[in-house]
Amino acid sequence: MASSEGSGPHRLGEISHFANLPTVVLDKLAKQSRVRNYRLNHTLWNEGDETTNIGVMAVLEAGMVKQSRDGGDGGQVILAVVEAPVALGELSLIDGGQRHTSIVAMTDITVRWLDRGPLRDVLNDREIGKVFADALLRTLTTIVRRQNVRQVASQGQDVAAKVASWLLIRASISGESHTLGVTITVNRTVMADELGIARGTISGKLTYFENRNVIARAGSNIVILDPQRLASLASVDTSALTAATLLSKFFSSNRGA
Repeated sequence: MASSEGSGPHRLGEISHFANLPTVVLDKLAKQSRVRNYRLNHTLWNEGDETTNIGVMAVLEAGMVKQSRDGGDGGQVILAVVEAPVALGELSLIDGGQRHTSIVAMTDITVRWLDRGPLRDVLNDREIGKVFADALLRTLTTIVRRQNVRQVASQGQDVAAKVASWLLIRASISGESHTLGVTITVNRTVMADELGIARGTISGKLTYFENRNVIARAGSNIVILDPQRLASLASVDTSALTAATLLSKFFSSNRGA
């Protein structure tokens, strides 16, 4: 593990929390941070750990990590696989409590550790505090919603339902709508890790859905043509069905425009 002070180039401006903050503020935060490099399979923290002295928030500046939670049966449920740049540990900044997920490196990674003090200074600033707080709240809301629905999508269903749920939930979070449906960009390795299903099995289910004209594939992109029918074919759970209903209404209004 190599470490250094936080001066020099940084990726804070690429993180949604910080994107609207002045450059001088970002540079100051970077100088007050510490940068460390970790190897594959290194654990940044485990679910339930107390916030460490090294920093309350970790900004992943290079590499990939997986976020997981205790599945209740001794196993781990993978909630997300994320690539740099991304912030980790925001909830501990807000509540000062234990870590809510486990974070493990899936590649060699570079992490910038930010302390609570400098981040609190930004929050308390009369001019920029509200900008930072609003961005942080939006991001946290999205994170919590995404993790909750992904945990639902990964449990208690057959393979077709898991794949369909994953597609519908991903589309409701980050899909791009157009006249044909909604397009999502899919990394098959990430999808397999999050669902705990082999890539070949996932490909077979995607082919099943494609042959029934509910999705279309083009490289790493998947277009959901009929979200309600996709949900019906897979008999997905209520969370994904709600996402499908909302997507269908949205598509209908767009097509009628």
